[in-house]
Amino acid sequence: MEVSSENFWRQLPKILLSIAKSRYVAIDVEMTGIMDKGSENRHDNPTNQQTYESAKNIASKFNVFELGITCVEESSDGTYKTETYSFTVSPYLHTETRADETFVKGLDRSLSVSYNTLKFLRSEGIRLEKIYEDCVPYLSREEARLATRQMERRQEPWDARDHGYNEHDEGLTTFSIYVHNTIVNWLYTDPWMRTAEIKLFLPNSESKKRMRVYEQIVRRKARELVPRMSCRLWNYGTTVTISQRDDGQEAERRESLENDLNASLSKYTGIRLIIEALVGGKFADLINPDLIVEAMSGWPGEAQAFCHEVHDYLHPASPEHSEGSSEGEVGDRYCHLCWTDHDSGTGCSSTSSGQNVEVAFQTNVATRDKCPCMKKRGSSRRRVGDEERTPWVYDVHCERCYPDLGSVQPGTDSSPLHNVRSQTTDTQGAHSALSESSSSSWGAADDEGEEDDTGTRNTTAGTSSWYETTGWDNSCQDLEELSTETLKNEVADTLKELEAFGRRSEPIIIGHNQFMDLLFLYNTFIDNLPDTLDEFRAKIHNLFPSIIDTKLLAIKDDTIEGEDPLMDLYNRFDDNRTQPSIHWDAAYGYGRRGTAHHAGFDSHMTAVVFLRIAHKLAREESARLGGRGALYESKMKRLYDREWLSAVGYDSRFLGYPQDFHIGTRVDHNIQEEHVGLLSWRMKIFDGIRNRVRIAPRKTVHIGRD
Repeated sequence: MEVSSENFWRQLPKILLSIAKSRYVAIDVEMTGIMDKGSENRHDNPTNQQTYESAKNIASKFNVFELGITCVEESSDGTYKTETYSFTVSPYLHTETRADETFVKGLDRSLSVSYNTLKFLRSEGIRLEKIYEDCVPYLSREEARLATRQMERRQEPWDARDHGYNEHDEGLTTFSIYVHNTIVNWLYTDPWMRTAEIKLFLPNSESKKRMRVYEQIVRRKARELVPRMSCRLWNYGTTVTISQRDDGQEAERRESLENDLNASLSKYTGIRLIIEALVGGKFADLINPDLIVEAMSGWPGEAQAFCHEVHDYLHPASPEHSEGSSEGEVGDRYCHLCWTDHDSGTGCSSTSSGQNVEVAFQTNVATRDKCPCMKKRGSSRRRVGDEERTPWVYDVHCERCYPDLGSVQPGTDSSPLHNVRSQTTDTQGAHSALSESSSSSWGAADDEGEEDDTGTRNTTAGTSSWYETTGWDNSCQDLEELSTETLKNEVADTLKELEAFGRRSEPIIIGHNQFMDLLFLYNTFIDNLPDTLDEFRAKIHNLFPSIIDTKLLAIKDDTIEGEDPLMDLYNRFDDNRTQPSIHWDAAYGYGRRGTAHHAGFDSHMTAVVFLRIAHKLAREESARLGGRGALYESKMKRLYDREWLSAVGYDSRFLGYPQDFHIGTRVDHNIQEEHVGLLSWRMKIFDGIRNRVRIAPRKTVHIGRD
């Protein structure tokens, strides 16, 4: 799935949920440069620290231009489902408002591209210029802290920094004396004779720099002599006024700056939200739920479905409860007074507490108490095509879906659908509001109409004008506003649930030769890289406690062939007949359609190679422990076919080939039907490579504290 600025906010909830469900997440990063010519020839046999310093220079100089992640969800039957997402990463931030311009101006970013990398990307058909088009923005943690500090500085009443010039030498003494005397004279004037503010006129100058120096002189003198007053530039920059500080206005200004900062952080954090979910960080408060609800508004019910799916995943129902309660029982326990399910012998909370209709409805949604009609339709929702979902269909007869509309449509007297009993209009307490709405809307309470302000008589006795606003219209509008606001709150709560779950359950990170990937990820999305390798190892371990490098896993499987490129390993192991079974939805996978050196497809290949090799090693380990395998013979048969053995005069029967074996017959010794169950982080097959990355040929380091 290609994620762009157009679909980011719609796809974000699904991505966060996929990460939460995943046992493994494969990551790949594409960079604008991977070589440091300056340090390449500096050391003949570099130490680990020297290797790190060279890699740090590369990651600090060049940029990430593409990020790919593949989430791997494991099933109890030993199969796996993958979902792949690809992001174009750009240092460029699009601005739309003045607040955006102010925010972006404070960020210092650069774009560096290696010429060799540019040639390679063009040969692979990769357009680097797309980073200026439809890409998702990002902010690192360090950039967010920097923006916060800049906002705090702007909250100061004024900037009273010294201009740094010698006033006598630069001819500023006369103006400085004028400013000092004007302020002092105002101070010594009787309070009832003072003007409300002090006006100071700046000398005319064509130099913008000199005009700023004049302004700084005024601000510095004001801070010394009248610290409780504030300055502002006026009259096209020719006058500075000093006036009493309005605490209320000052508080509003501070609040406005904070709101602008929060809006910019929510708008530009972008891809880092994905990184925070991967590392178990905080992301819920950085997401504006309005953006998600608005993005999903074109697909009715999608936001609700996301909330319900998260709730069902994080709070699964017990088997006894699932099997013991049928739809009929749910309907029988449904109370039409409070719109909840409870036993008939239990008192209704809404009537006893005086809870009104709106509060009851919001409570039911907030607690995710599904209406029976929604439960019946839940099983019928299915995916159409690659991305589309059939919408939720709400029945207007349902008092829980539409509590303010009553149980009858205008002009109809049919009974409500799906066994929801109609509600009488004389219900007291919680339903008095509903009774008034129903009687005024449908004309069931009074035979006589009422005359409105314009002198026009309203409809009576169950008739309604098509051209006038009725109670039905008002109720629909109120319900829509209520539902939208409630939905935003529910999305926000759901994101907080996912965040809390992520702190308790972080996925295992899979990468291929991922030392440079980790450096670029940290420098781009987290903070500036530390000076020493030991510091970096500790910081990365705090972010990613569990790491597997498929390069080391492949070498463990076969010392020589494990050195092959990722694409070769993928082609070797990507066989549908090879266990385990791996599948994906059409919009979130590649199959044979992918192209190497695209981050999304590379992460997909990394995930497949990891699963194939890990299960292969697990099968071999199981066979070894069970005494069933002749592993050496199996390996020889995989490496040497009988045709070659016959050509060099070797008796193939010593490797177990049958006498009637025909030359040219293909024997695939990777086809193994036995299952080894789910992989475990502590399995013996990961010994020696667990939390280790390769920083150079035949040189690895442990990620974490020694």
